Amino acid sequence: MNNHSFLSSLELLGWNTFFQQQLSQNKPPAYQLGRVIAENKTNFVVQNDSGEALAEASGRLLFAADDDAMLLPKVGDWVYLTQYDEGRAIIHGVLQRRTVLARTSAGKSLNAQIIATNLDRVFIVQSLDNNFNLRRLERYATMTDGTGIEAIIVLNKADTCAVVQERLEQVSREIPSVKVIALSAFEREGLAALTALIKRGMTVAFIGS
Repeated sequence: MNNHSFLSSLELLGWNTFFQQQLSQNKPPAYQLGRVIAENKTNFVVQNDSGEALAEASGRLLFAADDDAMLLPKVGDWVYLTQYDEGRAIIHGVLQRRTVLARTSAGKSLNAQIIATNLDRVFIVQSLDNNFNLRRLERYATMTDGTGIEAIIVLNKADTCAVVQERLEQVSREIPSVKVIALSAFEREGLAALTALIKRGMTVAFIGS
């Protein structure tokens, strides 16, 4: 695979100039690049242009993480890795994160509560039936404050609600910094407004109820 097609394949996974500049500045060893797409108790699933691999953190990385747990990979991280067997890999390091989505909890470290990293956009989903809760939407929106991640509220089940426009206006009034859209996944109405917000190479997440 030539360099152009290699970069194009990584761009589909969310690679951009922020991460490319790190390679140019740090000149790392000839490791492969991959992105963490799942985190288990003792290993990770990483994906790159070669496909998916089950990966473990190197001993050196685990040792460093004893002093700084933020060094351990999280879902969304770009990592340096080497593949030692078919479908198996070792993670040697984590590239600097562009954004971090986390929840805080009394008595627990921020790292222990990281949900995902390097997100461009987060869709906060809530239904317009009896589950609708404005305060809950505010709490989710607050999670993205100061992170550099754009939050968008998605109010689903519009087909069950007789006052959709009123709900939209209420949310916009109470959380003015966040765009809000309404749709019905069941009736497939309003989906165009959602898909228009998901672009090639963009990393998004859906959170909420």
